[in-house]
Amino acid sequence: MFNPTRVFLLLTIYCRTVYVFDLFAPTGCKNADLTVTLKNPSNSPIKGQCKNSNQGRKYHSFTNIPYAEPPLRERRFQPPEPVQPWKKTFDATKTNKVCLQDPILQGAGYIYGTEDCLVLNVYTPRISNDSSKLLPVLFWIHGGAYQLGSGVQMSGFGFFDHHDPGFFMDEEIVVVTINYRLGALGFLTTEDDTIPANLGLRDQNLALKWVIDNIEVFGGDPKDIVITGESSGASSTCFQLLSNGKEMESVTGAIMISGTCLSPWAMNMDARTKAFDLGKRLGLDSSNNSSRSLLEKLQSVPAKNLMRRAGLHYQIDKTDDGSIRMEYSPVLAKDTFPKEPMGDAISQGRFHKVPLLFGVNSEECLLPMFVGFVPQIKRKAKMWDEEPSKMIQVNVNVDDRLKAAEDMKPLYTNKSFSDDIAAVVKFSTDDFFVLPAAKHAESASKNGVPVYMYQLAYHYIPHFVPGVEGLAHTEDLLFYWDTTITKANNLLIPHHKLISERMVKILSNFVKYKKPIIRKEKLFEDLEWPEFDGKDLQFMSINTHLTLESDPRNYSVKRTVLERHLKGPILVF
Repeated sequence: MFNPTRVFLLLTIYCRTVYVFDLFAPTGCKNADLTVTLKNPSNSPIKGQCKNSNQGRKYHSFTNIPYAEPPLRERRFQPPEPVQPWKKTFDATKTNKVCLQDPILQGAGYIYGTEDCLVLNVYTPRISNDSSKLLPVLFWIHGGAYQLGSGVQMSGFGFFDHHDPGFFMDEEIVVVTINYRLGALGFLTTEDDTIPANLGLRDQNLALKWVIDNIEVFGGDPKDIVITGESSGASSTCFQLLSNGKEMESVTGAIMISGTCLSPWAMNMDARTKAFDLGKRLGLDSSNNSSRSLLEKLQSVPAKNLMRRAGLHYQIDKTDDGSIRMEYSPVLAKDTFPKEPMGDAISQGRFHKVPLLFGVNSEECLLPMFVGFVPQIKRKAKMWDEEPSKMIQVNVNVDDRLKAAEDMKPLYTNKSFSDDIAAVVKFSTDDFFVLPAAKHAESASKNGVPVYMYQLAYHYIPHFVPGVEGLAHTEDLLFYWDTTITKANNLLIPHHKLISERMVKILSNFVKYKKPIIRKEKLFEDLEWPEFDGKDLQFMSINTHLTLESDPRNYSVKRTVLERHLKGPILVF
């Protein structure tokens, strides 16, 4: 049962610990300022600062670097434009901007951030003019349901957000984190040329091109970039691999954590209708159904007012089961990616073929329990009992939603969902995260791509759901991003430091070598990590001990049941 007092005490202890660590955190290193000159925009100087890694190594930080012109006024709801050159040295030592968003744990109507937010951050342990010593690049796309987060935030939930790459700076890689437009500003579309589709994905792609043009001056290799993301950042990573642009020639690998574009939440439906619905909520007369008229009116509304009527609080309040409805997320498009159903494209090999690493947490959908949404989960259980067909997401193309649900339910419980809340969590975790990731991994492997998969199963926070223990969605971020709370966890929680060291090494190994483990070593209990192929479906279970297992969460049985009902085209799984 959810216990708000227990959560409050836990957060209080954590916050006090964070305060203590902040008092003694490293403040940087000598010769703090460093200026480099960008290649594109040409001859544009920027000044960074020196910081200390987790192990005390000096590295250089460049934050808030604009990669696109500000998407303001007539540029709102339009594709991003490359930033123009500047002459005066740009101060890249300031705190990162955050794109406008509706933080879910703040009060309804609280909007923070700025519309002028298309910036990125570069962190490098080495500045070198020697092209023979260039480092591989981790290109990070943050998660947050396409609605939340930023290049310096792990999530949009309002606590323990800020992070830096201090762990990765001890691993001889360059790290780039980016902002992209969120919510309606990034993903609203009239599904025509007036308000083009997938502006947030286009932002990400332009940032990638900026990195290819400029990363060499930071000591990074423009021909060795690994796109990496978590949650909607992982699905965005998947979408980028479907873009087939020339920039993909520089992408040598991809890591997708807690998401893929095959996840049922990854895509939007009826986007044009939702665009005009927003116009109505803002009091705009769009009765003539004119895209041009809607665009002009939406461009005239103050950005915060627009986001206030398009934010997550609205989306949560308007769903019958209390879950989050993704009103603004990617769509299939004619003039940009993705152009075809993702399930078909991936199964038939129409994607950029590079080594892939997939990661899932053992109980992703425990997250709502932790932040206090147990009543919504109970409403979902009641709804599934009364209308079983709603178990199957509307984006999953099946012949009979009710029969598919009736076939899937016995794999999780022989009770009502209201009497087995744990089954709701387990089915939701599989439905949203595990099955799509395993399907993507299996399809990619069958197309000749080296694929690896892990499940992070370490459990250290109580989640108040009898019968379910595991790591919830986003909790893994605290193992590999260097936050004050991570330092506290490593000190106070048994085994946390070990899991953190393993996760940092797994991710950095993949960036450098395109394999999560390159040799037998004590950190990994002298285990080897085989590829996830269509036969054995082997994956690594990461806990206090490592275990090589097969068939994640009985995927093959659940896949077979679901595939009996699938019909083309296959958009998501």
